[in-house]
Amino acid sequence: MPVLVTGATGHIGNTVSRMLIEQGREVRALVRSSGDTRSLRDLDLERVEANILVPDTLEQVVRGCEVLYHAAAVDRTWSRNPVLEIIQPAVEGTRNILHAAKQARVKKIVYVSSVVAMGGGKSFHHQRSVDDWFSNPKLPYNIAKTQSEQVAHQLAEDLELNIVFVLPGMVLGSHDYRITPSTALVRDFLRGKIPFYFNGGFTVVHVEDVARGMLLAEQEGLSGSRYILGGDQVTVQDLLNQLAEMTKQSAPGLRLSKQKAKILSYPRKWMAQLSRTPALLTPEFVEDHFNRYYNFSSEHSQETLGYEYQSLLRVLEDTINWLINQNIISPNIREIENL
Repeated sequence: MPVLVTGATGHIGNTVSRMLIEQGREVRALVRSSGDTRSLRDLDLERVEANILVPDTLEQVVRGCEVLYHAAAVDRTWSRNPVLEIIQPAVEGTRNILHAAKQARVKKIVYVSSVVAMGGGKSFHHQRSVDDWFSNPKLPYNIAKTQSEQVAHQLAEDLELNIVFVLPGMVLGSHDYRITPSTALVRDFLRGKIPFYFNGGFTVVHVEDVARGMLLAEQEGLSGSRYILGGDQVTVQDLLNQLAEMTKQSAPGLRLSKQKAKILSYPRKWMAQLSRTPALLTPEFVEDHFNRYYNFSSEHSQETLGYEYQSLLRVLEDTINWLINQNIISPNIREIENL
């Protein structure tokens, strides 16, 4: 029986599709008619066009599937209409696909959320847990991830669905064709567009480790449980310094405070609205990520699922290689040989 992957053209979705195919499993990829399908062009899978916001289009997509990997999300930190373009697709899309899964009697659902749904700690050593929720997110992506996962938990109870929840950290690595905000941070730093750092932190993880963690969650995960899929825990400054050591880019010497960042963010947001180009710094991003630490531990997933992750060096090395191979950054940026 086929395995359905929503968001199959995305960074996580196309990677987990590759791994499912490598296991000899039949993959059905849900794609939008207007979607960028470059990430699927070399994959032996069934493509089915549907709109996750139109319930009537999902019945045929889910029918006959035993397992659902729900990875669909709008991975953007800014848009001109965030409710319509980022939040609604996540929340209503989740509601629609889970109702369709109930009707199709899907046996297991792996739901891809994010560590941002737990909210950030106040310091590097302030560890929040899988029992925590982001109480008042401002960034549209963070709102979308938090609210949509909460909807999924409620529907799991109401519809008696067997759902396990995986929460990846900052995802990097290869096959990110559409350039997610995480990869964009690396790209923009290597292009010299980020001369500063700010107080904050992440757990940085390779997309391949996330995909393997998803497969483990399908096999070993307990219904209703949340599993953090992260990697090495670093501050923003340490992350950028490591990139600088691996390339010819200079390490950022300026720390941007939250107060100054807020002042700078408002005109940038207004300019983005006028020019219809993404804003790198918005008041919402500053509020949710400055002085916040999303550097969660994956220890529970390691102990219960057998989850493993690669080192920060390997993650960054593969990300740089991908950007070079796609002609997004110059190969002259390299400082050291491949690891």
